[in-house]
Amino acid sequence: MKKTVGVLTAIGLCCSILVGCGSKQTNLSSTTISTTTLSSTADSSLVSSFISSKQEISSKKSVSVSTSSKKTSVSTSSKRNTVTSSKYNTSSKTKTTSSKSNSNDTALRSTKPITPNYDKKPAKILILGNSFVASSNIKYILDTLNSENKQKLEVTGESVGFYSVTKYYIHLADYPLITDGYYDVIFLCGIFGAEDYVNVEKFVQEIKNTKTKVVLFPAENEYPLGIEQAFKDNKSIGLAYWLKATNTLYQKGFSKLDLCINDEYMHTNQLGGYLGASMIYSYLFQKKPSDTISDFMINNFSDLIPGNSQSEKESKLEVIRNVAYDTIFK
Repeated sequence: MKKTVGVLTAIGLCCSILVGCGSKQTNLSSTTISTTTLSSTADSSLVSSFISSKQEISSKKSVSVSTSSKKTSVSTSSKRNTVTSSKYNTSSKTKTTSSKSNSNDTALRSTKPITPNYDKKPAKILILGNSFVASSNIKYILDTLNSENKQKLEVTGESVGFYSVTKYYIHLADYPLITDGYYDVIFLCGIFGAEDYVNVEKFVQEIKNTKTKVVLFPAENEYPLGIEQAFKDNKSIGLAYWLKATNTLYQKGFSKLDLCINDEYMHTNQLGGYLGASMIYSYLFQKKPSDTISDFMINNFSDLIPGNSQSEKESKLEVIRNVAYDTIFK
């Protein structure tokens, strides 16, 4: 799917794709839509302009602060710049450690525990996206993946065809469970262009008074520049980079058709859903998923898994689990 900017204009029927528990693939190609698109160059320019505006504002604040004492200047800096762990402490004299600090900052944000009492109550998880969430059957696979875990999850999958972060932000009033803070964690898909990048911050601000954690969860067809900038600019959110993990599997020999349905938009299939579910599991519990549902995957989606024998297919599933974990924590 082309990267899209703003609200996608749908002509005709925009619908969620419901994938049955035992089904292998779903044909989505009968759904057609007219979209307003911009080139990657135009999109990049829009994001760059938003970033430049923020930098200009930040620069003005910096000038204003510099007229005060040094003590005041330090106290007005971002909380994220205040290192609370001696493990990551850096000297104020060294400026060359900034890239290392950024790496540590990313790791800390990604690995921060979500809720403290998983063992006492199910953690309420919302996967909020579009047809790629539905076609991958990720909610069902995550439920199955976690079925033998002592720490229980209550998983909801919300998928509206062609929905983006912008559309979910505009229609937040239609989702009172989100605005009321019902969910412990929301895995948010749908950054297709510059407008979605901007509306990530607005979405987060709308629920800032709740205890809900927002984790960006970009799918196959999303916009890397907007994803990475949104994560960088919003210090309270996490990132489970489903798209990046998918690309890593391509580099390891998986083909597009191993992970996607051969339809107009190359929707993610159930093997791609296994990757996504493994990422969510890894993010929540900070450990790799076990092989407990390998038989389930092979029995239900054998034709999607590369390999001729049981052992070859099990090996491919192990590669997927490892990539899911490593994308977040390494």
